Amino acid sequence: MNNNYEIITREAYRNKKRAESYQSQFDGIFSWARIAMNRELEITKRVIDHYSVSEKDIILDAPCGTGIAGLMLSKLPSKVIATDISNEMMEYAIDSYSADQFMGFLQADVASLPLSDRAVVGVIVLGFMHRVPVEIKLLTLRELTRVTSNFIVVSITVDSFLYRAKKLVRRLLGKENRAAPEPLDYDSIVDIVNKEGLQIRGITKVVPLFSSEIILWLEKNN
Repeated sequence: MNNNYEIITREAYRNKKRAESYQSQFDGIFSWARIAMNRELEITKRVIDHYSVSEKDIILDAPCGTGIAGLMLSKLPSKVIATDISNEMMEYAIDSYSADQFMGFLQADVASLPLSDRAVVGVIVLGFMHRVPVEIKLLTLRELTRVTSNFIVVSITVDSFLYRAKKLVRRLLGKENRAAPEPLDYDSIVDIVNKEGLQIRGITKVVPLFSSEIILWLEKNN
């Protein structure tokens, strides 16, 4: 497995201080991370609403992190499973999901889930794909395609002039580590989606003109 993935993402977040740092970026009304994530959640909610999920359906929040999507998911009639490799991250998410629909936490690697085929109706993957190398993106997408029966909503960063300009500014400000370490160009994103037999139903920019991040609405070819 890619060593950078092990060090920067897979193992790094299994740490209480790192979990605290992750959560803190969403503090404050004018936090950029909070503004962008609220926009991601709005887009994700619109996609889920398209499927008219019911109380019989299950949605997987993977990886759930500190439960940022919990409130939005708790407003849906469907059941929810939250998974993350980090117990430290999930400790912050304990109160984020409605007890009525929540089926519990699952400590697992998102690229290797202990779930049966088509166990859930849909999966949301926010704030993860931009952090991992392309081989992990492929493994993750393959695994999520296996466990879902219908759709996947995923955020990903596009390698573009805007992205590279922002990275340069962050470097000058001493914040290079905040930039997405593994962006992909549009053609490469489409390629990995097609490899898993998924259909792109929609592509939405998270914050047009200000962000290189997009939300992909993917549907399984049943």
